[in-house]
Amino acid sequence: MTLRLKINNQKAIVSNESQVSNFNDEDPRIPEPVDNIPDKFLVGVKLDDYLPNYRDKRKIVKNQKEINFWNQKIIEQLKLYDSKEDKYNFQLVKGIMEIVERYMIYDEKLGSQKKQVVLNCCLKFFDNNEKLLECVIEDQLKSIVKSSYLTKLLAKLEIFFFSK
Repeated sequence: MTLRLKINNQKAIVSNESQVSNFNDEDPRIPEPVDNIPDKFLVGVKLDDYLPNYRDKRKIVKNQKEINFWNQKIIEQLKLYDSKEDKYNFQLVKGIMEIVERYMIYDEKLGSQKKQVVLNCCLKFFDNNEKLLECVIEDQLKSIVKSSYLTKLLAKLEIFFFSK
């Protein structure tokens, strides 16, 4: 564990001890959403070699964090659009699909997750009719540019150098 994580853990322990508990606390058995990605190494030892399926479980957490990030960012930008004025706007769906296809790049097998991000973001523009929006997505799917290895690499570089 890095020094920064140790300090953050110490702060969390101190802040948890200072909080007074009451009976309205949330159920501790319900897992909280993961805010950080688990470490790949522990004291210089690669955990993939010792823990079964650790790489796959870490990848799932990493992909879920990316999906949550893009859901939040796209919904934040869609606040500019009015759900009544832009009702059934196919260009909006196509634009979001292109953004998701271009920038959700860390795993090749994210097709259903990309579709879920588009559904989450555009459902209010289609009167919460999920079947209609799925048909629009399937129709618009053939008109967007699919990401290749080169475009994923360029997008990673773009995110690394030009993101704020």
